[in-house]
Amino acid sequence: DWVPANPARGFHDALQVSWLVLVGQEIEKCSSNAMMGRFDQYCFPYYSKDIESGSLTRQEAAELMGCIFVKWQTLESFTSWGFQRLVPGSYIANVNCGGLDRHGKDASNELSCLLLHVAKDVKTNQPHISLRYHPAMAPELMTKALECTRDHGGGIPAWFNEKVTL
Repeated sequence: DWVPANPARGFHDALQVSWLVLVGQEIEKCSSNAMMGRFDQYCFPYYSKDIESGSLTRQEAAELMGCIFVKWQTLESFTSWGFQRLVPGSYIANVNCGGLDRHGKDASNELSCLLLHVAKDVKTNQPHISLRYHPAMAPELMTKALECTRDHGGGIPAWFNEKVTL
C-alpha cells in the first residue's frame, strides 16, 4: 500500500521496491537477465535503521530475504517469443555483494553476510549471487562466502576479482 508511490520506510519496503523495479525492468527490456546490482549496498541503510530501532530482528530480516529469494524463483522472462525460443530457460536474476566502495575501502556490511547466509540455507537457484572479492574483504564475509560455496553448490556465489573487474 505504500511503495512505489512513496519512498521506502524500512527494510520490508525496500525489498518490495527492489521487486517492483525488477518487474519493471523485465517489462522494458529484451534480454533474459535481471541485474539487481549491489543489493547489499542500497538496502543496507533500511536494514540497519530497522535493526537499530528494534522494529526488525536479524531473524525476521533473514525470513524476509528468504521470501524474496522464493519470489525471485517465480520470475519468467517477459521477452519476445522469438528470443525465448532462441535462449530457452536461461533466466538469471543477479545480485552483487561485497566489493569496494568508491573510495577503495571494503564495502561489505552485515547485509552482505546475511545475503550469503540466506542463500546457503534456502538453496534456490535465484538470485544468482556474484561476490566481489578483494584482499581486504571482511573476514566475516569471507567465512559466509566459503560456507555458501561449500553448502549451496551450484556456483553460488560466483567469485569475481574486484581488482580485475573495476
